[in-house]
Formats: sequence, structure tokens, C-alpha cells
Amino acid sequence: MIKKYKFITYILFILLVGCGYNSVLNDNSSNFSIASIDTSGDSNINDNILINLENYINNSEKEKKYFLKIDSIENKNVTSKDEKGDPKRYNIEIKTTIEVSDISGDVKKKKFIEKKNYNTMSSKFDLNLYEKNLKKNIANIIARKISIYLSSLD
Repeated sequence: MIKKYKFITYILFILLVGCGYNSVLNDNSSNFSIASIDTSGDSNINDNILINLENYINNSEKEKKYFLKIDSIENKNVTSKDEKGDPKRYNIEIKTTIEVSDISGDVKKKKFIEKKNYNTMSSKFDLNLYEKNLKKNIANIIARKISIYLSSLD
């Protein structure tokens, strides 16, 4: 039984190592470069998106060059309250709209929307830190989706 288990493990290891797996989000395999980015809207969210897209900016080796306009809007709503009327749960929604244009002048628009629900905390300081961290994580997700979208453009 143990020999059979070791044999199967060995075979699986050989197959996985030899399959040529590469990460889809590997920066070296991207086929585009971002020539310029204009931002409007929520500056904190846009700054986090720009940090994540930094590897794609002004890469002269890439054949496709895109010009981006990014507009981000944050909406925070109270979704439920306790018996006293104090907020109990929140919903944060970040909408990011991008306009992508290439050298030939073709313009494409795409909207990315991410929503997260979270509970309130007893300390307002902790709640504020949690919200900042949540916004940063959402901006990272949106930046990843933008890079995937730009990679998929012809």
C-alpha cells in the first residue's frame, strides 16, 4: 500500500513538473504597455490601482501601447442597524470605469464593480483601518482585472 502511494505521488510530481505551467498574470508575458494614465474620482483608490499597474507603464519593448483614463467612485451604505439605530453592517461598492485607446485611436470602455459587506466594530479607529485595508484590497482586485482585460484586447 505504501509503495503504491509513493509511486502515485512520484508520477503526479513528474507530470506536474513537466507540464510547462506558467502564471497567466506573469508581468513578463504581457503583450502590452501603458503609455499614459489619466485619473479622476477617488484619489486613494486610483493611487492603489496605479501602484499595481506600475509594471506595465512605459515598457518600450511591448508592441501594443494603450492610453488609459480611469474614473473611480466609492459608495458606502449602511445595510442594517441595531435596535438603537446604530449601524451594524455596511456595504462598500467601488465602481471603476476605464477608457482604453490605442495608437490608432480606437476607444473601448469597460466598467469594473466590486462590492464587499462588513460588520461594524466597537472601535471607530479599528473600523477606519479596516475600511482603508478593504479599499486597498478592492483596488488590487480591480487592477488585476484591468490588466487581464488589457491582455485580452486585440
